[in-house]
Amino acid sequence: VEVAILVPDDAVDGSQTITIRELPAGDLRQQNGINILSSIYEFGPSPLEFYQPVTICIKVAIDESTDLSGLSPAWWDEANQKWTPIPGIIDLQYGLVIFRVDHFSQYALINSVQVQLPPRVTFTDVGADLAWAKDAIELLAGQGIIRGTETGLFEPLRAITRAEFVQLIANARSMSPATELNNVFSDINPGDWYAAAVISAYENKIVAGNPDQTFRPSNIISRNEVAVIFANLNPEGVAGQLTEIPYHDLYSVPVWAFNGVKFAHQRGLMSGYEDGTFRGNNPLTRAEAAVTIFNYLNMNTKS
Repeated sequence: VEVAILVPDDAVDGSQTITIRELPAGDLRQQNGINILSSIYEFGPSPLEFYQPVTICIKVAIDESTDLSGLSPAWWDEANQKWTPIPGIIDLQYGLVIFRVDHFSQYALINSVQVQLPPRVTFTDVGADLAWAKDAIELLAGQGIIRGTETGLFEPLRAITRAEFVQLIANARSMSPATELNNVFSDINPGDWYAAAVISAYENKIVAGNPDQTFRPSNIISRNEVAVIFANLNPEGVAGQLTEIPYHDLYSVPVWAFNGVKFAHQRGLMSGYEDGTFRGNNPLTRAEAAVTIFNYLNMNTKS
């Protein structure tokens, strides 16, 4: 016998015909973070509530080597599509799970998997006033993609330079650094901390230099330039049909940045201001940079 039920005399009014059905394997009720360790048994009639608790016993394949830390009997909450743990007894000697219920549903033995939270790094100058960027900053810092200062600050409102942003992109993409660093840009020396990332991005057609063979790494990067970098990272995304952009100042976006702005808007990487403008010539702050890169890394999961 794999399942048994004990119904007290005064648990229901009158007589009831009780049914027990083992669900086929393809009918398993899946939920993130939950492993189902037994068959799922559906008890009927349902809905049926009891005046006195009813005891259910399920035989399962567990033994002394089974980790009991996350085990629990549970019932399937159809309305909310989730397993709800309930108190019970797990008998290792006989491989039994015994629990009491006040209604009929679907029951099983589950294991709540402990989800490993992603690492975070916090900064003293990133507080509630930056709630819109806090998760992006702390999670990217936890992955080593973005860093703060030696004093524990992040400087979220400081404008980010072209070199800094390209280094962030290189970190996020785990790009292989360039090895030949000479004679690419006249204002980048092989010993510069950003040289390998910038030249690798150039070789992969993610960024371009200026006609005078300079990169201007210390210049503040504009929103237009950032949008173009994201489009260059995903050239196939620009070729398809793009949605209309609602920015009032779209006429001021230069031709070289137009597709980039459209792409960044369509994929939710960048947004405009409350007045409906994009302001592509505005600088990008470090907080904004973190949010755009965080959006980019999560782009495929949202699309």
